[in-house]
Amino acid sequence: MDKELKKSIIITAALVLLLIIILVIPGRKVAVNIISLVVILILIALVWLRHTSCPLLNKKRAEEITEEDLATRTGRTCEKSGTYVCSEHPERTVEMDKGKRFPPCQGDGKGHSAVWVLLGK
Repeated sequence: MDKELKKSIIITAALVLLLIIILVIPGRKVAVNIISLVVILILIALVWLRHTSCPLLNKKRAEEITEEDLATRTGRTCEKSGTYVCSEHPERTVEMDKGKRFPPCQGDGKGHSAVWVLLGK
């Protein structure tokens, strides 16, 4: 099973367990239970939204990503020096030397894991 899928399932199970515990505790008002239910359902929806929007798990995008691209993910070691561009943010580039680790992309103003593509391939 895919690591990201397993993580999403575990988080969902933990949230459902938390919801059951909250609902079983006696003496809580109905309003608190309803608010707890809504908050946990929103958190579960966010977990699965994040999971399905991951570019490596999106089947449409997965067809475009090759084995070579997987070797250029954030955190992996660069095997060929050159200028790399983020597959999600073409305006973001990084100059890499062989042996350096690929950084996260700052394309959305916050760091995210990225597939870096060598320019001029």
